[in-house]
Amino acid sequence: MANPATRRETLHLPDRQDRRGGAPAELGSTERIATIVGGSLLVHWGLRRGGLTGLFGTLAGGAIAWMGVNGRTAGSPDVDEGTDRYARLRGFRSVAAETRTVTVARPAEELYRFWRDFSNLSKVMEHVERIEVKDDRRSHWVVNAPAGQTVEWDAIVTDDQPNRRIAWESAPGADIRNFGWVEFRPIQGGRTEVKAMIVYEPPGGEIGRMVAKLFGEEPGVQLAEDLARFRDTLEKGGAGPAAAKPRPM
Repeated sequence: MANPATRRETLHLPDRQDRRGGAPAELGSTERIATIVGGSLLVHWGLRRGGLTGLFGTLAGGAIAWMGVNGRTAGSPDVDEGTDRYARLRGFRSVAAETRTVTVARPAEELYRFWRDFSNLSKVMEHVERIEVKDDRRSHWVVNAPAGQTVEWDAIVTDDQPNRRIAWESAPGADIRNFGWVEFRPIQGGRTEVKAMIVYEPPGGEIGRMVAKLFGEEPGVQLAEDLARFRDTLEKGGAGPAAAKPRPM
């Protein structure tokens, strides 16, 4: 069995995300028409809705429609060139990335151990319905999506450095293709800096990403909230019933 360092070198998984920005992508004729129509419908909805929500909808719709008229996406300021290239080689048509950091008043060994048992993560990740651990490297994720839907994928561990780093990517056939990593860096006072990155293919491409951001469903917001919940859970002494996330009624 290959050691983690060898496996990581083979996969060329990007180590970090430096936010240099990905280049705008050209839209095909069908995508341009869909973008213009979708943006126009969102403008119409926003004007009829009124209020602050309607204003945001109108502005977002106008931006989306202009993207179609211009024939190019706005690009993603959160994706560096290496990450974008790695994702496109794996079939991503559109790429988005989020990186968040939190400081936890617990040792790195404890945080790594909790995270490495992936079944624990459904207790602190609000949108995760369940995680089935299949073996030491593969787990199956079921995640809640808007409109009462769910999306699923198998995640495969691609790099495992005990007490330091865990990296993964989705297996072929995922409803949402993704990959990412989490790192645990000890700092003074017995605390640990936890840094996580997730790279994903937005459902609906750039349009879907913009609409999700407008209505607060983007993974960046979810990642920040999940890391805060992870911190609170571990600092309170583990994921017992009182520390577990609230479940929808």
